[in-house]
Amino acid sequence: MNVAPIIPQKKAKQAHNIYKDEATGVEIQFDQVSKLAPLVDKDMKNVPEGHAVIILGYGQQEGNMYPQPVSCGGHLIWVPRGSMRAVPVSHLNVLMEAVETRLIQPRLGVPAVEYEANRFDLQILKMPKGASKDFQERLEQVRERAQNQRVHIN
Repeated sequence: MNVAPIIPQKKAKQAHNIYKDEATGVEIQFDQVSKLAPLVDKDMKNVPEGHAVIILGYGQQEGNMYPQPVSCGGHLIWVPRGSMRAVPVSHLNVLMEAVETRLIQPRLGVPAVEYEANRFDLQILKMPKGASKDFQERLEQVRERAQNQRVHIN
C-alpha cells in the first residue's frame, strides 16, 4: 500500500505591530493595516502637517488603559494614552464629538442628576497651522459646554 506522507502545512504568518505602554506595562497587538499615532517630541517640531498634538488621558475603567482606536473615513489609528501624539484633525473631531451621559447622586435619597460629558479626557496642545475657523468655533463650544456642565446642588 502506497501512502503519501503527511507534511504539516506552515501557517501563514500574520504581521502584527506591538505596542507596550511604559507607564502601565500593558502590551497590545494590532494588525499591519492599523497605524499608531506618532509620538511627538517635547519641542513639538516633528508634527506632521495637518496634525494636532494631543494627550489622551487614562480613564477610570480597565479598558481605558489601552490605546484608543479612532476611525474616520475608513482610516483607523490607535492613540496611546498619556503621551504626546500627533493625530489628523479628522480623527481629533471624532474624539471631540464623543459624548456620554453620566449620572451624579449628591447624597442618599436625592434623585440622580443626568449630565452630558466628553467621553475622553483629551488635552489639545497644538493645532495645525491651517486650522479652520469652524474648528476653532467648535473648540469654543466644547469649552462653553464644559463650563455649563457644572452641576449645582443645594
